Amino acid sequence: MDRRQLKTRDAIFSAFSRLLEKKSYSHITVQDIIDEANIGRSTFYAHFETKDELLNAMCTAIFGHIFSDDLMREETHDFSRNGNLQARLTHLLYHLKEKQRDISSILSGDSSSLFDCVNSFSQI
Repeated sequence: MDRRQLKTRDAIFSAFSRLLEKKSYSHITVQDIIDEANIGRSTFYAHFETKDELLNAMCTAIFGHIFSDDLMREETHDFSRNGNLQARLTHLLYHLKEKQRDISSILSGDSSSLFDCVNSFSQI
């Protein structure tokens, strides 16, 4: 993705996160997301087919790389040299702390589909 696409994707994630703090997942519409992100409908659909896909992408963005075979260096921590279980768990805890607002919003929803993102980690 180019910088413009990354910026738009970040705006969508941020808008979705803010909405999850205010509303339950089942009451958030794509229109709510595009209004909050200040983007057009076609722009949203260029990135995500549904809000469920957005939720899964957000979960993957938060945790996906932790479960990959190659750990990478990040701004706040570096576990790239050690991929043992202790390093992976510590890495996971860093992300829980850094993304606690998003994680709380995702997991406190009233829709059972919210927990599908947790199951998707086992497939990564």
